[in-house]
Amino acid sequence: MRHNTCKCGYVFNSSKVFEYDARYYLVDANIFIYAIRNNPYRGAHCKKILEGSHPVATTKRVLNEVKNKHDYKIRVFNVKEISPEVDELKYNGTKELSDADKSLIQCAINQPNIDGIITNDMDIKSVCPQSMIKSEKKFFIGRPYEYLKMRGCV
Repeated sequence: MRHNTCKCGYVFNSSKVFEYDARYYLVDANIFIYAIRNNPYRGAHCKKILEGSHPVATTKRVLNEVKNKHDYKIRVFNVKEISPEVDELKYNGTKELSDADKSLIQCAINQPNIDGIITNDMDIKSVCPQSMIKSEKKFFIGRPYEYLKMRGCV
């Protein structure tokens, strides 16, 4: 949902026209994997996020990484291109990010209605360019338990 600005200065906001103003938290592949495999340590929180009424979404690239069939009904964003700025991001300056991680960061940059990323991979927190993300509130990057605690669910 991009905001297009007319030459006269009017900002056209498609979410206002179509009354679509949902806020989402993106979920990483590891959230699906722990939920599907019933991980004894992290699976319960991951399932609670995916099965509940939480405003979560993901990207097609994340689902391609998961590869397991599941019945979770969540919004899926299609990130067609990764910008050069996101493509150059590396963990600790050397380790490449997965295509799925890059797609989550790119989606957060492209979509102003994304409020955070839920992941068990805290490396993403160290490389995510907060200055490029245009969230209306402080952008959240954290583990499932932290997200559920923030929402008052644990």
